[in-house]
Amino acid sequence: MTEEPTQEPDVLPDGPVISQDELRKAEAKQLEEDQDKLAADMVLPAELAQHLVVNEPKFGQVVASMLASRQLYAMCMYELDMLCETTDFKEMSIENVDLTGFEDFQIPMVQEILINSASVQAQAPFDEKLLFNGMVKTVFPWMQRVTVEHTKKQESAQSKKFDEMNSKRIATELAMGVQWYDTTPSNGGADDPFRLQRGRPVMLAGWEPAVRWLLDFITEEAVSTDSNNVNQVLRLNSGGKPKSQDSRIWYVPKSDWENVASTNVSFNQLYAGFADNLVDPVDLLIVDDLRHATPSHDFSSMHSVVNEGQKRFKRWSEAAGCLVIGCILLPRELQANELHRPEYETLRIHNVLRSVEAKLYDVKGVDWYKITVGLHEVAHVSAEELDAYIPKTIIEP
Repeated sequence: MTEEPTQEPDVLPDGPVISQDELRKAEAKQLEEDQDKLAADMVLPAELAQHLVVNEPKFGQVVASMLASRQLYAMCMYELDMLCETTDFKEMSIENVDLTGFEDFQIPMVQEILINSASVQAQAPFDEKLLFNGMVKTVFPWMQRVTVEHTKKQESAQSKKFDEMNSKRIATELAMGVQWYDTTPSNGGADDPFRLQRGRPVMLAGWEPAVRWLLDFITEEAVSTDSNNVNQVLRLNSGGKPKSQDSRIWYVPKSDWENVASTNVSFNQLYAGFADNLVDPVDLLIVDDLRHATPSHDFSSMHSVVNEGQKRFKRWSEAAGCLVIGCILLPRELQANELHRPEYETLRIHNVLRSVEAKLYDVKGVDWYKITVGLHEVAHVSAEELDAYIPKTIIEP
């Protein structure tokens, strides 16, 4: 005999069966729609809130006070950290409490207890008059004292950081694509014959077109790569349109710097006028023509004039932590061994004095110049390119 079932079997509902994946998609769609609706609903309240803060003083004062209270809390947290860092808790004397076993890992615990204590007390009912009196008599004087202390500490930390970075900057040697020394060990103290130390100024002398071409080459080459350690070039340009548009190169036209080395402070005054425009501290100062930077007298020799100007630029460059390259532009090529004559002795002693020469040669009927600094070749330049640096003489009718 077959046993009959005691209940009817489950009957599936009519219609398609919804999978779990479809349910998740439906929920995601609903969530997205709810978020879009909330965003749409918030547009009007946001516009109203903006109006209240900007145009309704009472609302503005409330919001400003809430902002100030949050900032005051952050200020308190910062001061609490400073106090815990500088306080020797083991040296404190508390009756019936032995702090000799207090460890550094317990300091955050002390901070947490103090913060929680303040939080609990803040939730209790309070009298607004007492709050106001407390702000005036306790909080505001504390803020004034702490603000001064924090400002001093921050300025001191920033100054120390700047001094450290500046010391590292000044200690680096500069390269600008020119070989200054022989490759022998006795190369003037430079580990690399292509690099110069900032403390000893450089003086270049030679035919004006060759020197001016070389200065354009040095100016661009100095900032061509970070390894050269030149982040800012300041150039007292002798004439012609600046060749580079690099923001790390600041050109000063001749009309602004002529006779700028007349006193010990003249260049400082000139520099102050554009210092804020420079992207970094000056690493390289180039003076195209020392004779025009320094006033001369009828009885003064060229050598004494350029020496006086170079000395004043050196004082500034030592304070700024940069290298100075001063130049003597001549209307002719240097004579053989001219820089070894007695009149150049002072310049040789106080500077890395180097000749700049342009030696003409012919290649298939085309004139070229070989540019050298001292004994070392820099580049080969077409006569057409170098001729562009010849000063233009305007003849009046």
